[in-house]
Amino acid sequence: MHEFLWLFLFVNGVSTWELIPLTGAQQTQILNRHNVFRSNLARGLYKAKSGFTFAKATNMRKLVWNYTLVLEAATYAETCPPNAISSAGINVYIQPVAPGDPPNTIDLMVNKTVNTWANQFFTNGPKGYVTTAATAHATQMAWSTTQSIGCAYVLCGNFSGRRIVVCHYYPPGNVVGQRIYNQGATCSKCPTESPCLQASGLCVTPTSVVFPAAVQSSIISV
Repeated sequence: MHEFLWLFLFVNGVSTWELIPLTGAQQTQILNRHNVFRSNLARGLYKAKSGFTFAKATNMRKLVWNYTLVLEAATYAETCPPNAISSAGINVYIQPVAPGDPPNTIDLMVNKTVNTWANQFFTNGPKGYVTTAATAHATQMAWSTTQSIGCAYVLCGNFSGRRIVVCHYYPPGNVVGQRIYNQGATCSKCPTESPCLQASGLCVTPTSVVFPAAVQSSIISV
């Protein structure tokens, strides 16, 4: 039985991890922050620090929450990844914790995670609208054909601790050689099954359940 809140101690005492379930509100916060970011890009409202305005997107999908992806993110988070990677379909945020550091609330971690990833675009600009080492977390957040997301939060510790947020995305983005999104009039190329929601500039599947409904611990068990 895989309970979603675990504390694991290696036999040799070297490492511990604690996987902490996110509440429905925290999951919704992550989802909303992604969709606001995507909406601003789609409508041509996002500007880099340099003042450069990103191009509008013709086909930006509105993300929904996916509990299968939550489980995948949790499984990956349990490995306590050492680096804040971004690859096809995966974003990782890591905050080191030194002895004596004050506790960080999960709400604060959620905000810092999404801000850090999105700020790669603010700092670096679009970099040709393809994934690069400097923008990989932001490009996965903004990948237009990605439709769903699920995230998990873990505390990892050995001699020094780390707070880690992992998000999985489907279909995965950051495909080398492909553009983040098609540029042009907002919503002009939304799929038939996902018509445009004019207010957000996103392509929305009407039957999709957008918001998380429950605390992860009440849903995820294997």
